[in-house]
Amino acid sequence: MIYEMHLTDGETERSEMITNAVMEGSAERYTVEYREQAEEMKDCLTRITVTGGKCVEIVREGSYSPAMKLEEGRHNLCSYSTPVGNILMGIYATKVVSDFHGGRLNKLEFMYKIDVENQMISRNRIKILTDYKN
Repeated sequence: MIYEMHLTDGETERSEMITNAVMEGSAERYTVEYREQAEEMKDCLTRITVTGGKCVEIVREGSYSPAMKLEEGRHNLCSYSTPVGNILMGIYATKVVSDFHGGRLNKLEFMYKIDVENQMISRNRIKILTDYKN
């Protein structure tokens, strides 16, 4: 289950997605990969790599192609390719929580702010929960 929350211009947008994902790796470094389901990103493959439980790298292949690096408490720059052109954005991660034990991912949650030319444009929260009840 993937939960997303985005706050832009005072408007909150929430979404929830249940999808099949592939997870590989160990607690020190793992990757979660899944196909986007939102209509505007139907052809996109998202790959999230977590290193050391605190560094999150998001790479998306398709119409929207960001390469984002989130490190709690750090400001990083990323290039975001869209169908209408590239955008250089700042990414500031305020929270990264990785619960990986027993050889599997239980929860990954991260919160971050996006800015363009030092103007904050959104606050974001992504939470990935796995279900191993089968």
